[in-house]
Amino acid sequence: MRRFLLATAAVLAAGTLLCSAADFLYQKPSKVIVDALAAPPTPGVSISPQRDYAVFTQGVRYPSIAEVAQPMLRLAGIRIDTNTNGMHLAPYSLSFELKRLADGADIKINTPALGKMGAPVWSADGKQFAFTNTTATGIELWLATSATGQTRKVSGVAVNTVRIGGGFGPGRATGGPVQWMGDNQTLIVQSIPSSRGKAPAESLLPKGPHVQESLGHAGPAPTYEDLLANPHDEDLFDYYATAQLVYVDSATAKVTSLGQPGIYTMIRPSPDQKHLLTGRLHKPYSYQIPGNLFPEEVEIWDRTANMEYKVASLPLGERIPLAGVRTGPRSYEWLPEKSAALAWVEALDGGNPKEKVPHRDRIVSSAAPFKGEPKTLFQIDERFRGMQTLAKGKALVEDYERNSRVVRTMLIDLDNPGTAPKVLFSRNERDAYRDPGAPVMTTTADGQRMALQSGED
Repeated sequence: MRRFLLATAAVLAAGTLLCSAADFLYQKPSKVIVDALAAPPTPGVSISPQRDYAVFTQGVRYPSIAEVAQPMLRLAGIRIDTNTNGMHLAPYSLSFELKRLADGADIKINTPALGKMGAPVWSADGKQFAFTNTTATGIELWLATSATGQTRKVSGVAVNTVRIGGGFGPGRATGGPVQWMGDNQTLIVQSIPSSRGKAPAESLLPKGPHVQESLGHAGPAPTYEDLLANPHDEDLFDYYATAQLVYVDSATAKVTSLGQPGIYTMIRPSPDQKHLLTGRLHKPYSYQIPGNLFPEEVEIWDRTANMEYKVASLPLGERIPLAGVRTGPRSYEWLPEKSAALAWVEALDGGNPKEKVPHRDRIVSSAAPFKGEPKTLFQIDERFRGMQTLAKGKALVEDYERNSRVVRTMLIDLDNPGTAPKVLFSRNERDAYRDPGAPVMTTTADGQRMALQSGED
């Protein structure tokens, strides 16, 4: 009996050795189900600021297994594709269709073969748009002419689309690592430094003990994923996130460096195009929080990267109260209809929602030449949630009270501080039926974004 069992075990063991990967292929459902799941999604549409052209983009419903399996690093709260120096599984389009809206005519557009194209980034006059194209080894910059559909690749620019937070231009028509200046000819691009070498290799021998030091104070500890874990992660984060800002002339394709390489969180031109709002991260990093809470220098530069004004020098954000906000300036925005006036928000309660205070936040502003103390424009009773600027110095400001969950939308007068706000909407955030939605946005001649307005009020 024992010999029989041993022989059976030997046969079973031998059988397992004969199996190969070819015997265990992915099992697929019937063609009807595959066709339904693989059907292309509804095309997206990107309309030019002047509403005279539209680009219809064909996206991808599900990424392929090959894309999901690309080498990836989890660093400082983000996921980086090491082959492209972009974000892992970033959305893209397979094709563009360009249409002239006046008569509905289709304009043939020459896009890269087998392209993986980013969203169109329009110039303020709508005569051009830029887009990225992701290849197997990097991300290219392309330009297109709206009237003809002609496209061309910009040589000498490798776009770095690694982004920490969402600070690249939420108040602008473009945003992201590629954006237009208001002159409709110049782009500011976040590029890979040309002098960068190979990615840092992990040392076989540690330089010293792996030490994490606390500040000796108790504080909340939210759970984040994909954080830095050791000094080698810090080196990799510096390598992939560091970018060189460059100007690109869309007429001549001339590339001009702007400032020094850094880990940029934002770069926003002022309406008069004479100033740039910038944010840059720097060490010390933390292994407990994501990159958007690392120390940051927020500055206003001139067009040649000379610092004109220090907006904030933000420390490591490790002790933010739960449901609270970071102290110091946040939510920056150039005010439209003014040549160069920067507005931002500051907490009046130490960022702690448990504090009993008459006003939790305030909106302040500083205008060129950025001398003297910032001017308080409006004090907000509850936590600031967002602002949409209107014509003639007006703005829609939204605040939120966390205990009652009440969201209010107020009309305020930025040009006349102290004027009482007008409450337009007040509702529980869970009351979807009373949600007024978001304002329809338009692009000004200098590339700024404003809410589309009908009438005075």
